[in-house]
Amino acid sequence: MPVDPLEYRQIFGGFATGVTVVTASHAGVSYGMTANSVTSLSLEPCLLLVCFIRGSQTLIAVKEAGWFGVNILHADQEDISNTFARTTGTFDEVAHTVDPHGVPILDGSLGHIVCRLSSVTDGGDHEIVVGEVVDTGPSTRADTDDSPLLFFRGKYRSMETR
Repeated sequence: MPVDPLEYRQIFGGFATGVTVVTASHAGVSYGMTANSVTSLSLEPCLLLVCFIRGSQTLIAVKEAGWFGVNILHADQEDISNTFARTTGTFDEVAHTVDPHGVPILDGSLGHIVCRLSSVTDGGDHEIVVGEVVDTGPSTRADTDDSPLLFFRGKYRSMETR
């Protein structure tokens, strides 16, 4: 008997994840999407993977440009996560810079990773993108609070650092 997708979603909601915004730029337009399906894949070579829902504008930009960034959000960046969780989210009110590969990097994140597109694989209702890590950057925050934004059981959470 197949697993009920809603039950699967509820059970997996008990797995706390970090929150990121994946960014790309193509034809002079910047795109971003909130993602928690991001993971380190390999250390030699350095690879990561991101799962994109099919048809995502950010996915299209990644495929066209061949580059993307993963911005790890700080606990106080919930508003940025919400902005890019919407299909209409834009960079209009989000402070950012652009790296030499044209990848938007969000100001105030805990860190960022810039990747060259390596492969795209079918993943059901998503596409799995593997990126070769070509650059990383630490937090651009002036303070020393490094508390990440987390997602757990359908809500944003944070953790206290020791």
